[in-house]
Amino acid sequence: GAVMAMEDGYQLAKSLAEQADTLLALNAYQSKRITRTRKTQTVARKNMEFFHQRSLNDRLSVKALGLVGGYSEALIGNRYNWLYGYTGGS
Repeated sequence: GAVMAMEDGYQLAKSLAEQADTLLALNAYQSKRITRTRKTQTVARKNMEFFHQRSLNDRLSVKALGLVGGYSEALIGNRYNWLYGYTGGS
């Protein structure tokens, strides 16, 4: 949620700066954000299912997560780079 709020603020300010007509700026903002925010919501729902509704054994299974030796920051980083590595695109 916080990541999306920061991105939204950036994109909204950018759209308003680029377009004098507020309605056109808001439409441009929406068209830039809709695909990314939909994807983020879909991933968040899948994470909720995985982390909150499955049994503890399923969640903590090293085999199920594909981890060797426990938690892997690299795995999380690679999986969510599209989200946390955002550079202002759509």
